[in-house]
Amino acid sequence: MLLMCMITLNMAAQGEATIKSFVETTDHISGNNRRNDLNGNPCALVKVQVVDEIVRVEGNRIGNIVNKGVEKWVYMCKGSRNMRIHLKNHLPVKVMFQDYKINGLESNRVYELVIESTDIPNQTGKQKLTINYAPSHAMVLIDSKSYRGNGRIETELPVGEHRYIIAAEGYITAEGTVRLNEQGAREITERLTAEATSEISDQPSVNQPIKDNPQQPMVSQQTTENSYQDLRPVKTKLHTNTTATGGLKRGFKGYVEAGYSVGIDYYDGGFLARAAFGFQFNPHIFAGLGVGLSFYDYEGYYDDSEESMTLPIFANFRYTMLNKRISPFFDIKAGYSPEVDDGEGFFASPALGCRFAIGKQFAITTSISFEYQQGTVYYYDYDYEYEDVTGLALKVGFEF
Repeated sequence: MLLMCMITLNMAAQGEATIKSFVETTDHISGNNRRNDLNGNPCALVKVQVVDEIVRVEGNRIGNIVNKGVEKWVYMCKGSRNMRIHLKNHLPVKVMFQDYKINGLESNRVYELVIESTDIPNQTGKQKLTINYAPSHAMVLIDSKSYRGNGRIETELPVGEHRYIIAAEGYITAEGTVRLNEQGAREITERLTAEATSEISDQPSVNQPIKDNPQQPMVSQQTTENSYQDLRPVKTKLHTNTTATGGLKRGFKGYVEAGYSVGIDYYDGGFLARAAFGFQFNPHIFAGLGVGLSFYDYEGYYDDSEESMTLPIFANFRYTMLNKRISPFFDIKAGYSPEVDDGEGFFASPALGCRFAIGKQFAITTSISFEYQQGTVYYYDYDYEYEDVTGLALKVGFEF
């Protein structure tokens, strides 16, 4: 009896859902949206329109349900005759296709199913808000709180009115208010318009209209002169920081690196360290000057191990291939080593590596390079001669 009472209370807490319409459309499934069943035959697509969340679908369903906001896409096998839809806040709905003069689903055809539901009061006092925006690296503020996404943000907020701001470097900032109620989730879309000039206009911009649930009221837009003046500090901050993708910003920058080289010819290799300081012209190109310290082990008198030291002074050029937090790069150092120990002459070190950004200013780098040093003394059988040093080096660096 207790179990029956609990089941009855649970069913009473859920609203009823009814089928408003189920029809076959004249549309065909486009190539990017097609899905095949286990036998390789094209599926049928049922577009379910409901303001609730679908928990699962019983029937000849193929693959996962695709959430398109109020519309959910369900792929089913050819010849399917019914489906049972379980909703989060409503009782399950069973659809018999014959009741709507459809004897079986056909391959590569699109069907529309509209489900009406009784509103369920929101017990939590919160509602889901989804914001789709472009460009994907834009900064999104909701009630002065920053949110990060990749073109889409989903969050739960208290029922009521909320103010949002979407800003990106080189685009006109968009702002507005959205009101959440207990009837269902909200979804809006904003596409920023590129600026004609680098300065922020004091006049309100005209953005593309917001795509919203037709059953919901439209979002009100605030485009007063004072509201755009309030956004200028946000725009300035976007100019002075690195991009949201973790790329490099314009300005002075330094590198330090250390590693070990393995000799290719007479030399056994040795420890090396380099430092360079220069200017980052854009997210890809760096040029500067640097100094290094290299040690080379070689065979000396009586087959004893000897060590040579060089102090190369070089120009440094680096090209970072991607404007992202993780990016490969090409680096070349070329210069001259004055006579310090035994080494003197032209120096070069081309390298390939990868950069891993840490925050907005720092990064860790790893690279492998070819090392060349001209005119290092090589001892052999009580005599000596000048030999060039060549080797491969593995290095770890820090960027600041």
